[in-house]
Amino acid sequence: MEPASANQIVHGDQEEIAPPKILPKSDAKATAKTAKVTLVLDPLSITVVSSEGKKQTKLIVAVGAMKFAAMVNSKSYRKAFVTLAELGADNCAVILQAVMTVMGNLNGNILLSPLKWFFLPLKTLTRQAMPFKKMC
Repeated sequence: MEPASANQIVHGDQEEIAPPKILPKSDAKATAKTAKVTLVLDPLSITVVSSEGKKQTKLIVAVGAMKFAAMVNSKSYRKAFVTLAELGADNCAVILQAVMTVMGNLNGNILLSPLKWFFLPLKTLTRQAMPFKKMC
């Protein structure tokens, strides 16, 4: 039989996990596996560059004083302009969803969502008609 671990209290046949140690007042700490970033882009600010034959297109995004270099899927980049032309810049939201591996460097996709979806009751949304249209 092995001894109980240090954070457990054993009472007969029952094992209970002891409450975690409470540290003195300070900032709480944690680690994360990845940093996921969602940026809402201004549709009229996105510039058109040739992305034919490329797997990824570099998109520089400025948010106030911060700048991000986002590598986006070229197919989603091209489809974003097609969808923007169909819906109009005032009728959709352009969203960049990415993973930040290094501070300021993003890797992800562009998604578009018609704004009318945001005003529908939750019951009317089905699996076939979800609000975000993935562009890849």
